[in-house]
Order: sequence, then structure tokens, then C-alpha cells
Amino acid sequence: MNSLAKSANELRLFKGPAHDPNYDGDSCVDNSIYSDGRAPDLTTTGETPQCSPNLSKAIPAFQLEDVSWGPSSKISLVKGVNLSIYNGRFTAIVGANGAGKSSLLRLLYRFHRPNAGRVLLNGCDIWHLSSWEVASSVAAVLQEQPADFGLQVHEVVSLGAQLQQKTVLSPTKKHIAPIGDIVAKVMAQLELEPLATRSFSSLSGGEKQRVMVARALVQQPSILILDEPTNHLDIRHQLEILELLKTLDLTIVCSLHDLNLARSYADDVVVVNEGRVVAQGGCFEALTPKLISQVFNVRTHLEKLEKSQQEIFQFQI
Repeated sequence: MNSLAKSANELRLFKGPAHDPNYDGDSCVDNSIYSDGRAPDLTTTGETPQCSPNLSKAIPAFQLEDVSWGPSSKISLVKGVNLSIYNGRFTAIVGANGAGKSSLLRLLYRFHRPNAGRVLLNGCDIWHLSSWEVASSVAAVLQEQPADFGLQVHEVVSLGAQLQQKTVLSPTKKHIAPIGDIVAKVMAQLELEPLATRSFSSLSGGEKQRVMVARALVQQPSILILDEPTNHLDIRHQLEILELLKTLDLTIVCSLHDLNLARSYADDVVVVNEGRVVAQGGCFEALTPKLISQVFNVRTHLEKLEKSQQEIFQFQI
């Protein structure tokens, strides 16, 4: 077993659904779509696919129809959500701590099966599709990252090629298979080439986040889901990640804490409060001072910056 395969196998043991306290026991997921190294399950759900999740501008990327989910019958973290997320748009999911943002994202990348309602991926019930089909369209970059992959940067990025099951880019670049071309292109796009042989554990927070985004992009998804991608990053690295996301020709679904960043970078916003979607739509229409005051329990007003004339939210307790 070569070092890359050995490290990938170790990653399979790093974290799995059984270690997630919210895991409901029956989720069938293709873990190659996750950025924390969980093992791929390339089997189907056992059901006959009803359709193929082909990208279409005519229908939303995701539709949630009266969706509810909770880890038990007595606890509901997502409550009767009806939601449309559109192809080619940058959608920000915002809400207070514990509002249900991460639970909502887990429903989108098929980690949780709804207790009620349906999640549609490009018009198809996501649970009528094989995990392979879902992973062909959807990639996710999660909050939690292993402290040390034990891999170099180019190896971590190449792990995104598990779905294609082809030869990946070799460290010496002497033998470049088709998937190697994809890895090389993504590395160049995200300006990771100078870091190719660096240990993942030696990178800064912002660099690690870029590597995890690159790993997801190697999957060649049409939809990229990110859970708090700016978490624990300084201001510059927050802006770098969001600027990067804006350049990608993908459907972006991203949870954010900073409402001013959401207003600056997202096309659409979904506001979550106590497990329910209380507003959705264009950022300037849906994200209002009145709503923010109600959801976050703070006094909120818009202030125009003199130099740029940009409006930003200001908050007071």
C-alpha cells in the first residue's frame, strides 16, 4: 500500500457518522463529498433512482418541502422548512448560534435523512438518488478539520478524486492521468502550487481552508456547500475565502456568522431562527435591520460609510 493510499485509509477511521452525536443511524452518505476525510460509501440507497440530478437553470438546485429533522422524536432542530436555493447563486445561511444552520446544511448534502418532508436536488428526491449521484453534483467543506492529515498539500487535494476512482497526480508529476490534470488545474486556480509539498498541518488557517476548498473542487461538483468557512480566520483570510468563492462558476451555499460579509458577498440569504426559516430572498430585501433585531435580540441599524458610501449593519445590546 503506497503512502497516499495508507493515509487515505487512516482518514477513513478519523471520523465517521458513528462519531457524530447527531447521527440518526440510517443516513446513507457518500463520504467522498466531505472535507474531513470520512470514508466513501459508493453503494446506492437500495431504492430505484427516479431521475438524474442534472443541472438545470429552470429549477432550483435545492428545494425543501415541509422538511423537519431532529436527532430523536422529542427533539426537532429543523422545523417545517420550505426553501428554494437557486442554481448559479451564492446563498448565505445566517442565524444565531443554535438556530439550526448546520443541521439545515446536513440535510442538503444528505448527511441527515428528514424525519418529515422532502429534499429535492435539481428536482429529484435526494434520497431516491444513489450516494454516487449525489456526490457527483454536491461537494461539502465542513467546519471540523483534522488537526493533522499526515499528508502533503497535493495529496490532500488529490483525495477529492476518490469519486472518479482514477489515478491521481503523483508527487513527482512524472505520470499525470486525466484526474491529475484536474488536480493540477485546481491547484493553480487556488494558487496552491507553491504549497504543494508542504505538510497540511504546517499551514495557516486560511491556507488550510483553501486546500479544503480545492479538495472539494477536484470532485467537479456543480454545487459547493460550506459550513462556516470563515470561522477562526482573521479578517484578511475571511475576505480571501469569500473573494475566492465569488470567482467560482458554481452554486454556493454557505453558512456565515458575519451579517455584513453575507450582505457584501451573497446574492441571496436564508435567515434561520429556532429551526425555522423566517426570511429568504435577495440580501438587501430579506436581511433588514428590523428582522435582525428580532432574530438576534440586538438593536440594529444601517450606517453609510462616508468614503465608500457602502451601507453596513451596526449593532448594540
